[in-house]
Amino acid sequence: MPGGVDFSYPEIFLARMSEREGRLDEALERLGQATDWYAGRDFFCHGRLALEKARLIGTRDREAGLALAREVRARAADAEAVLLLNKAEALIRELKRAEPAGATRSKGAVALAAGQASGRRGRARSKGTG
Repeated sequence: MPGGVDFSYPEIFLARMSEREGRLDEALERLGQATDWYAGRDFFCHGRLALEKARLIGTRDREAGLALAREVRARAADAEAVLLLNKAEALIRELKRAEPAGATRSKGAVALAAGQASGRRGRARSKGTG
């Protein structure tokens, strides 16, 4: 990767394509190499890549994904990098809501979640119409 050029977005795209094709290890390897390359070179590229890596790791190990996302959030907060901070916080919320890998939900839990979701939509509609 030549210096001074932002290849973080194409790297993220290629990693997502690998993930979509079922090659998660390849995606993580690609992001690991890119993240290592940007370390100490470009704060924002490094942060974006690290968050994508955290998202992918979180699909296998939620706690490890959360730990990496929290590291990025801390660095972003220290640097007052608001957009990166917001992205890190959004990923942390997403990972916290995600089902743990291999978890199964009972029929009752699924029904409860469906009922809560439909209840939220109903309240949102009623606010806009009345």
